[in-house]
Amino acid sequence: MTFLSVLLEARLNRILNIIMGLFFTLVMLLVIAASIDRWMIFYIYLGAAEVIITSLITVYAWQWPKTEE
Repeated sequence: MTFLSVLLEARLNRILNIIMGLFFTLVMLLVIAASIDRWMIFYIYLGAAEVIITSLITVYAWQWPKTEE
């Protein structure tokens, strides 16, 4: 996604960041839900960190000021 962020125009980049951020957040929430076990606690910890990061990416992409091109 980093390469595409440089390559794509701002509007398309913003839309893709929102879509992919939501998608990966949902996937990680499913991983967390499937990893409820004493021996899988690291999946829950790292999954929660990834949910926070992808949620922040989505929020920042949503709030990013629109520019005229």
